[in-house]
Amino acid sequence: MGAPSTTGERMQAIAGRADRDGTIPILRDLVERHRGVALVTSEGHLAWLSEPLAAWFDPNVVRCWNDLFSSERRGSELWDELLSHGHFDERQAELLTESGSRSVHLDAVRLAVGDDAGPVVAVVRQQDLTREPECARSRHYLAAVLEAAPEAALVLDAEGLVICANPAVEALLGYSPDSLVEQPISSIVERSEDADRVLAGLVCGERVRIDAVDLQARDGSAFQASVVLQRVHSPEGLDVGSVAHLRPAVAPGSAAFLERKNTELEHTLSAVSHDLRSPLVALLGFTRLVREDYGEIVGEKGRHFLQRIEQAAQTMETLIHDLLELSRIDPSKVNKSLVDPREVIRQLQSELKPRLDVTGTRLDVTEDMPLLSCDRTRLYQVLSNLVGNAIDHMGPVDEPWIQVAVATTQTDHRIVVRDNGRGVSSEHHDRIFEIFQ
Repeated sequence: MGAPSTTGERMQAIAGRADRDGTIPILRDLVERHRGVALVTSEGHLAWLSEPLAAWFDPNVVRCWNDLFSSERRGSELWDELLSHGHFDERQAELLTESGSRSVHLDAVRLAVGDDAGPVVAVVRQQDLTREPECARSRHYLAAVLEAAPEAALVLDAEGLVICANPAVEALLGYSPDSLVEQPISSIVERSEDADRVLAGLVCGERVRIDAVDLQARDGSAFQASVVLQRVHSPEGLDVGSVAHLRPAVAPGSAAFLERKNTELEHTLSAVSHDLRSPLVALLGFTRLVREDYGEIVGEKGRHFLQRIEQAAQTMETLIHDLLELSRIDPSKVNKSLVDPREVIRQLQSELKPRLDVTGTRLDVTEDMPLLSCDRTRLYQVLSNLVGNAIDHMGPVDEPWIQVAVATTQTDHRIVVRDNGRGVSSEHHDRIFEIFQ
């Protein structure tokens, strides 16, 4: 059987070997970091070019390694070096593209397939190495200028690799500036299509704005931003790179950003609460069945363990209920009206009568209460929680009582709920006002 003759056949043939020798994962990693990547068969045929690199050439003309070069001799020299040493780094060459010659430097490695020489992976980069000192000095100066800039900014090379990042990037994304250096722009862009738009913008012009880019922070959260690319040249005319200004559509810390985060939190809390409630109902149901049907078999110790399980499950049920209540809190949906607090307390007194009677607790209500401008449901929730807690944690008292009053000042009305129970130890005064405590 002869050698594959078409590009498609060559790609299929090399793909079989690539699956075995790990070429495809290598290519994926390289394409994320470099725009110009080529895969060449062991016979020198072009099997694959990354999309930006392929755009340089006419596919009907360029079919093998030597076709890439302005000088066939230079291509042969580099190929012979690969055959002899298996790799080379930072080799300068002139490529013959559809638009003319391009000065590049090449890195290439020949992969092994078992004991045989396998395909070649090459990285093509545009960079004038003879002027690298001037480039380095310009980039150092640019980094110093951006250091104090309040807006998050990155300096990118032509391939989208981060050359430097200013401190404002850490405030925006959570990544330290040093951790982003030499990382591809795709590492902070959530969607690959957005990363492609930014890479395309690097070669589009001197100043380009790319809107609706989803950036991903270190904590995994994502937010939409505009990326404004500005090409920068040194005084000598050297292309230093592009400054990428990251401008959030909704700035972290702003009211709109916090509102969106609160909405996401409410949805999460509601979903988690409902998901937790189903297995908890089953747990309580089965413990009840075991106690009723097998209580004599498990004995007194077993019934004690069942009681402990039920108590723990009921505590969890209370926490889930609190989660649901938290998820339903919406500051934008407060329905204020003039409310008579005595009517709310009388409703509460009626509902709590069995618990008040069992504990012998007296609920006193001040008669001369003013009308309050508030949300009636919220007022009921507050009073229900405070009075209910007072009953539950009254402790041993000869004549327990709870009093609800309204103190009026020049600017507001203050609702006061007090009791003569044991109270809360001073070391817990801060903690009891934390959520779920």
